[in-house]
Amino acid sequence: MVEGFGLFANETDFPWSMGLSKFASVTQDGVEEEPVFPWKLRFEPATSYVTPIEDPSEFNFTEIMKEIPSGETIYEIYAWDMPEEMGGSETHIGDLVIESQLVTSLWGDEHMFFRHHRMDEDLKYHPEWQQYSLTLVAGMDSEIREPSEYKSPSSCPFAFLWQQQQETEEPLFEESDLAIDLFAMLDTNNNGDIHMNAAERKCDDLAPEKMDE
Repeated sequence: MVEGFGLFANETDFPWSMGLSKFASVTQDGVEEEPVFPWKLRFEPATSYVTPIEDPSEFNFTEIMKEIPSGETIYEIYAWDMPEEMGGSETHIGDLVIESQLVTSLWGDEHMFFRHHRMDEDLKYHPEWQQYSLTLVAGMDSEIREPSEYKSPSSCPFAFLWQQQQETEEPLFEESDLAIDLFAMLDTNNNGDIHMNAAERKCDDLAPEKMDE
């Protein structure tokens, strides 16, 4: 985990967060507009559907997901309009509802990826939020950066970091630079709640073998 977030830190000082402004910059009809977006989203589990796990070693996440019935509310979605330290408040803005039975998809595994959006882009609209945005290490100086000019070899904006490391055969981040327990840092700054500004989604095409031409 440290190595992965260390690589992200070469592109942003806020690797714990993902931005929301890009998501809010286009309407459902594909029309671009000035984004109006919250400080962060919180997804609260809402489903009453529970499958008991008798043997954790046999747990199969995809099979469990396929058993969730259509029409089930999976999450209640809450949005903070601004950081709590600035007087922000949380509002229930919607629900995530399963509208059809879930299925597995090889095409989805190999071709469908969700691009990360840097927190820096959100902070350009709201620089007053910067001091409340989690940095890699608690208390470190941060700045709002422009995206790297290096052309990414895949759809993920951070994929080039792995390619650079392969080309140079030198680590882009030294773990010894972390003079603090990352988990303790999270507890200190956000009451133990990882500050993700959107639903957490692993960027599967970061790995070199997943990179697209």
